Amino acid sequence: NPYIMGVQSYYFDYEKLTLNIEYVYTKNEIGKRQKQLYKEATEVVSSIINDEMSPEEKTEVIYRWMEEQCTYADEEWDALQEQHMRNEQLWKEFEDVNHAYGAIVNGKALCKGYASAYQLLCYMADVKAITVNGYLNGNIPHAWNMVYVDGKWYQVDCSSNQNTTGIPFYLYY
Repeated sequence: NPYIMGVQSYYFDYEKLTLNIEYVYTKNEIGKRQKQLYKEATEVVSSIINDEMSPEEKTEVIYRWMEEQCTYADEEWDALQEQHMRNEQLWKEFEDVNHAYGAIVNGKALCKGYASAYQLLCYMADVKAITVNGYLNGNIPHAWNMVYVDGKWYQVDCSSNQNTTGIPFYLYY
């Protein structure tokens, strides 16, 4: 769910059958961020999508918007890499770049933020999309999307775009 943000930790209490979640932000701050994300995402979709577009055209125009409006969070990635991805304080500090909020509102994200934003924009444009989490080269955490177009699922990785790879539509369909 692209609107879930700020999860710091979670655990399941088997005795009470309860999922316990600790957040980085307060409930009010999360609510404000969710409203801002919804507002800006709605504006994006209304400005780039029209009713005559096919699902394929919608996925492409959203991909292009992401490429033009969002930059990869290289500094944050480098800092996390230096700490072997194990520094909890850095993950808290870089919370936004891992969510749709960072990509859509701030214009800066890591792959998870790109994927979450792409999923949200596709959903708002009436295109089925999911976020996939896995690994590149077997050891680098990565997130990308799958979209459902013309009865088939296709992979889309909008964080691997011309700006980050130098190759247009590098991992698109």
